[in-house]
Amino acid sequence: MRFGYCLDLSHILLGDDIFQAVRTAGYDYIETQLTKLLALPPAEYGVVKRRLAETGLPCLAAMMVFPHDMPLVSEGRDLRVLEEHAKRTLAIAADLGCETVVFGHGGTRRVPVGMDYGAARARLTDVLRVLDGMAAALGLKSAV
Repeated sequence: MRFGYCLDLSHILLGDDIFQAVRTAGYDYIETQLTKLLALPPAEYGVVKRRLAETGLPCLAAMMVFPHDMPLVSEGRDLRVLEEHAKRTLAIAADLGCETVVFGHGGTRRVPVGMDYGAARARLTDVLRVLDGMAAALGLKSAV
């Protein structure tokens, strides 16, 4: 069994060198938040990627494909917008060498008050099918 440490990789831009502590604690890999990395300018993302490579700790898993403020089941959601967002975040996961992407954030799955549960479930299923297909095309496993 491998053990991963969940770490917001954008923090390493602040000079935090947590990697030695993670390695000393016995963790085998890093899991990170995709939405945080997506928000970084390309030059800063390059620094994060370089520093991660220097640590020798692989980033094998990533979470938060969608940010908490991007609802997936509401009446007004746009599946095309969600697909475009997922395309960008999954590309980051693949670029980092991840094996697995973990779907969503609790807020994204919240069923709006008054919405039929069955309708919300169908909408969420649509998103999961799209996400799984996109992840598979990049060689990534998706987890819920």
